[in-house]
Amino acid sequence: HPPPGRRRRRAAAAAFAADLEAGNGDAAPGPKRGTIVALVLLTATAPALANASLLFNSVGFTQLSKVLTTPAIATIERARGHGAPLDGPRLVCLVLIHIGVYIASVADVTLNRTGTLVALANVVVTARYKTEWSAASRAAIARRRAGRATHERPE
Repeated sequence: HPPPGRRRRRAAAAAFAADLEAGNGDAAPGPKRGTIVALVLLTATAPALANASLLFNSVGFTQLSKVLTTPAIATIERARGHGAPLDGPRLVCLVLIHIGVYIASVADVTLNRTGTLVALANVVVTARYKTEWSAASRAAIARRRAGRATHERPE
């Protein structure tokens, strides 16, 4: 059996795919076209920016910028009302991870304006991609559950 996290991701992906394929009248409506376009653009842009960041920056700086994606995701999720609050233990874990990555890569950090801007864009786009996918997955699962609930009601 796959771990629970992988099962949830598979279920979310299956629900999202089912929404995309929903063409029959009794199926729950699929995601909005804007959601699909945003996901496609973010999915295409995030890896390209990650590669560009590696091109313009040292490996150490790229690693440091990648670690900033997690607080960006937490901030976006909290702003949307979906994320868990950053309580003491979570905040300590984030700080310790950042310190560890800083210590591991401090000797290999070089900065330049273009590289810094590309790295910042990568953090924002990657965090946005992950939060959009998460929101789309939650919505697809909710629609699928709602569709099942209407089909299971006795008439």
